[in-house]
Amino acid sequence: MLTFVLIMLALFTPAESGAILISSAQELSDIQRLAERDGRVELLQGRYVLTADIDLPPGWIPIGCAGHPFAGEFDGRGYIIRGLDMGLFGYVQDAKISNVIIQDAQIKLEDENAPAGILAAVAVDSIIENVAIKGGSISGGGEVGGIVGLFQGSGRIADSKSSAVVEGTTAGGIAGKAHGHELKTNAKHKLEIVRTMAYGNVQGQTAGGLVGEGIDLLAEASAAYGDVHGIMAGGFVGRLTGNSRVIHSYARGDVFLAKNPGFIGGFVGEVSGGACIEFSFSAGSAVADICCDNKTAVGGFAGAICAKGQPTTVTHCLSFAPWVVGPTDAYVHRFAGIALDGGVNGCFALLGSVVVQGGVVAHVLPSAFSNDGADMSNAQVEDTIGRLGLRNFSL
Repeated sequence: MLTFVLIMLALFTPAESGAILISSAQELSDIQRLAERDGRVELLQGRYVLTADIDLPPGWIPIGCAGHPFAGEFDGRGYIIRGLDMGLFGYVQDAKISNVIIQDAQIKLEDENAPAGILAAVAVDSIIENVAIKGGSISGGGEVGGIVGLFQGSGRIADSKSSAVVEGTTAGGIAGKAHGHELKTNAKHKLEIVRTMAYGNVQGQTAGGLVGEGIDLLAEASAAYGDVHGIMAGGFVGRLTGNSRVIHSYARGDVFLAKNPGFIGGFVGEVSGGACIEFSFSAGSAVADICCDNKTAVGGFAGAICAKGQPTTVTHCLSFAPWVVGPTDAYVHRFAGIALDGGVNGCFALLGSVVVQGGVVAHVLPSAFSNDGADMSNAQVEDTIGRLGLRNFSL
């Protein structure tokens, strides 16, 4: 009797009730193939559950396109998908994708204007949860991300991670570009990235360890560990604008200027408009060791802060950058290369940070409300981390 009950429970679990079970590469490719060939677009709105690891042959065709996006549910159940040479999904809208593991994808696009992501090229008004991208690389597209190339509208990426190497024009370890719906003052954010980690190195013109460019985005309790090379580049986000907010997040990778002129910072290349960053820190070096001019800014935390008179643009943030390096004509400071109209409030830089400008150790005058942030000893670091509620950090 007990065996019968267990079998019935397995057959009629809520996650699989009414779902189509996928156990092979052929069954997975049939979703898109039958929708295109036979016009069965209802397949793009179905519910799917993986029941086995899948090895895909070369020539994968992503599921969903702009004309017929994937708008269903896809539960990977923790099984592994290997062999991707294009993103698993092309265009998803009003979809939910969860529990997917993609291993060692190798994606290189010829079209530099096309968005590209290992999970999805474009995700609009969709939820992505518990996705893991293990190893691999993606390169060549207008927005490129380890999980999603262009993340748009409303929705959420949560409890996910990627260790893929990412290269593109606008590139991020998780999302190349995250562009939410325009928000009113004090409105709730509709586009979120929360509890998500990026570990791979990132390279691009606008490049961030987690997100290349964020507009009207909330990023919370997330982190980036990879090195970043770019022109507008930050260890966490390359450019942050609109009514974006980043809170309780950190970046650990080093940031390098790929070409002059540019803005680079240990956490953010440029933060502007109504965007704000709170209770966050960076711990990597920011280095612009190529010939630059006076339009280049290098900071341990931010390259440029354009506050437009808003004193809380960057508040209660920390820079633990070992080195901040720039040539003679660049703006080089321990916390922010340029801080226009104020915008730095209650921020600190580690006392041991070394600032080098044009080959000479620069003389800086610390202040809690200037480009540099106040001095902070190692003992004060631990106290400040606890007081500000920062987590998962060891110097």
